[in-house]
Amino acid sequence: MVHKSRILFLPILLSVLLGCDQITKQMARARLKDRDTISFFYNTLRLDYVENTGTLFGLGSNLTGIPAFIIHSLIPWIILLLLGIYTIKQRNRMSQPAFISMGFILGGGFGNIMDRILSGSHVTDFIDIGIKNFRTGFFNLADFFLITGIIILIVMLRKDRKKHFFYSFNVAKGQDPI
Repeated sequence: MVHKSRILFLPILLSVLLGCDQITKQMARARLKDRDTISFFYNTLRLDYVENTGTLFGLGSNLTGIPAFIIHSLIPWIILLLLGIYTIKQRNRMSQPAFISMGFILGGGFGNIMDRILSGSHVTDFIDIGIKNFRTGFFNLADFFLITGIIILIVMLRKDRKKHFFYSFNVAKGQDPI
């Protein structure tokens, strides 16, 4: 990916991820709410409407009021804002996989914050994957995008520790890593 095109690529990627996330959540609200669970592949994939007042997989759903707002909205918003600013400022120095993974993390995070703002308190979850009692818990595409971005970062960082995965530069050719 040409570094100059990254300034255009990030908003396009975020728009696609947010669009897919919001469309699938709207479909879940329209087609799954107040209905029985839909099951596929011998109950491996289940679709059901869940209003998640917590964070990922319902963590912190017992919080209410100001603590809930701080934990579920304010802190994630600040983290994503800082991560977005960092990604934009460092876009020309990041490797392509790092840049794309940051886009997935931002897209997933903003998708759930957008959902929480639009609903007033919850995020729509509707996907559950597993075999028998070994299940993921309910999630949505924003969660999937966020986790995918994190997994890409972890795998590539472990794989390319000495190859400077996160930053794309070549010291031997005189490019400044800082």
